[in-house]
Amino acid sequence: MGGADAAFIERLRVEYGLDQPVWIQLWRYMAKLATFDFGWSFVYEQPVSTVLMDRLGTTLLLMATSLSIAFTVGIAIGTAGIDPVRNQIGEQDLFGNVLQVTEPAIADELAAAASLVMGQSTEGLPVVLARGMLLPASEAGSARLIRERALDLFR
Repeated sequence: MGGADAAFIERLRVEYGLDQPVWIQLWRYMAKLATFDFGWSFVYEQPVSTVLMDRLGTTLLLMATSLSIAFTVGIAIGTAGIDPVRNQIGEQDLFGNVLQVTEPAIADELAAAASLVMGQSTEGLPVVLARGMLLPASEAGSARLIRERALDLFR
């Protein structure tokens, strides 16, 4: 252990509770987590919870900014040149029934399919190329995805 004597090692084992059974160590660890006691930072020489709280504001600001940019750019790119909502009112379903309120958000459906193809982790590429979609060109833009409150079933 880098030249440490047995007495010093034993003192550290007792101090950190490593001389206790694993289930007691786990119980103490979970109890400390429940009270937001994440231990002591040897680098910053203060409680880890203090270090985390000092950086929380900056982290939240960075997260909100990046999500806003990704959301805005993603929708703009994803709906460029197509009508993001397909009006199927008056068409027939597979059983011959006339559709009366069906307007699927094609942009959302394409995004969901792309997510399945590219995956959420390391199983795929961060880009999906969708070919063969017979969508009419449109300059409608992403504003069509926002429905009037009276017509939106999910608000």
